[in-house]
Amino acid sequence: MSSTAAKQTCACWCFFRRLDRSACGGASALEALLETQTDLHLRVFVIWEPVLATDLSAPSTIAIRRLHDPRVKQYWDRNRVLSHAMGEHDRPSLVWDYIAVYKPEQIWTDAPPQPEFTGRPVVRFIQGTRKALNTIHSAQKKLN
Repeated sequence: MSSTAAKQTCACWCFFRRLDRSACGGASALEALLETQTDLHLRVFVIWEPVLATDLSAPSTIAIRRLHDPRVKQYWDRNRVLSHAMGEHDRPSLVWDYIAVYKPEQIWTDAPPQPEFTGRPVVRFIQGTRKALNTIHSAQKKLN
């Protein structure tokens, strides 16, 4: 295991639409989940992306502030590069309101690796995300 993997317990990726009520609910649910997670090495990547033609600009400061945990990094993916990398090839396959949990040793190459857990919409899969994060964290503690 690399030293980077040893420092990072796991990664959680979330995809939200720029202006969407479900994104606000999902982001708030994710923040509430993070308040219960004690793993300081957890990394959370939130990808905001346009889904509708009206999603012309990056998310507002108000939307971004819903996630204030320091382990969260937020990005605006205007061209949905990550959604395409994860399998988007037409409108129905667009990746949004989606959450995935990855183990620390998983490395992204041309395509993302198989996640340990996925779910959509985010707000409905917070409990499953919590369970996956706790399972990975417990396994990592046993190794260290």
